[in-house]
Amino acid sequence: MSLLVNQGSFPAEIVDVIIDSVHYFSYPANDGDDDRRTKPKDERCLALKSCSLVCRAWVPRSRYHLFRTTTVSLINHRAFMQLIASPNCSFLSFIDTLVLEDGYNGNVNDSDSDTPFWRVDPECVWLPQTLPTATLPIFPNIRKLLIITGAFYVISKEDCAKILLLLSNLPSLTHLALIECIFYTVDDVTRVLSSCQALESARLENIILMQPSVGSDSPGMMAQSHLPSLPASLSSLAFTVQNEDSDILQIISVAGTSLKHLSMSLTPFNMTRDNSVALTVNINLEYSTSLESIVFQSVPISNSYGNAANFVRHIPEILRQITSSSIKEIVLTVWLTDVEDFDNLDWKSITKILSRENYRNLRKFSVVFGRDDLAAESKERITQNLKPLTDTNLSVEIVDYSLNHHQFVEARLGW
Repeated sequence: MSLLVNQGSFPAEIVDVIIDSVHYFSYPANDGDDDRRTKPKDERCLALKSCSLVCRAWVPRSRYHLFRTTTVSLINHRAFMQLIASPNCSFLSFIDTLVLEDGYNGNVNDSDSDTPFWRVDPECVWLPQTLPTATLPIFPNIRKLLIITGAFYVISKEDCAKILLLLSNLPSLTHLALIECIFYTVDDVTRVLSSCQALESARLENIILMQPSVGSDSPGMMAQSHLPSLPASLSSLAFTVQNEDSDILQIISVAGTSLKHLSMSLTPFNMTRDNSVALTVNINLEYSTSLESIVFQSVPISNSYGNAANFVRHIPEILRQITSSSIKEIVLTVWLTDVEDFDNLDWKSITKILSRENYRNLRKFSVVFGRDDLAAESKERITQNLKPLTDTNLSVEIVDYSLNHHQFVEARLGW
């Protein structure tokens, strides 16, 4: 049993370093995860809790790590709501990232069923019923909010108004992620984003849109004639679209001139030429006149993943739309099996487009993949394909990120 240490026997700076070292302690690898902070989480939590018990002076830094990312789900949401309502609750100010995970059942139906694959079990959905009663403003330092599998389309307009009000009362919230959430319309998603008044970065991953039928009593979350504009502080957007419905990409044009960084992962299953073309229909970069970087994320450029030509067709089409003269970097994160896979990209079109006047400030063409053994050969091949540009001022960067594309992109977007 550890002996109690007299409070104040260590300077605060030393205490912080000790606790930080415990948090980042290199536990043995677990399931191939390269992030040492997850190895394993239970052991880290036990160690940090032990530190808190040693001395009261060790409590604040331990709580900083223990509660910095807090997840609330179907399993623990009732206990969590009771806990934060307690007058003795003292950890709320340490929460930086709040993850709210709803419980709808996805992909549970047989392929022959007429019921949509996102069938919702009412007993699994807690977020629309609980969030309107929450007091999110009591979290004074929340910077990131992630809502996962939120069934917003079953929410009443009254409860929706309460949720939007709560979001508007989070002045420190700068990052919002909506992951596999269900909405009626793109306008509903826009209203959620516009409620976060200090929003800087948004991630919209695999959003499901259930367009209401004509004459429906539920035309959306809010029956408003005026659609609010997105915050002027919103500078980065990241999209993941893994189905053929790309309507969510309409939000790009709504972001307008404030948008500086854009990331898109457009890889529907069973990609065909037709749905490859359809993906770009809802992309309008005409108003993104301040765009500085664009990321094409998780692009399969090998035919072993399907017809590579269909997976890469949207890249020159989107580059052609860019009108911003501030564009400085283009990033490709790719899946490949060999260097020859780079030949599946339409380099002729890409080079021609990047030679336009508005790309005069382009400085870097970055390619991210997890094959360190192919890095040198890949850089040589890409540089050769971009030779008309690299002869001037463009540098080619090959980034080996150990297959963790998401980590690279999140870092670029401030996540």
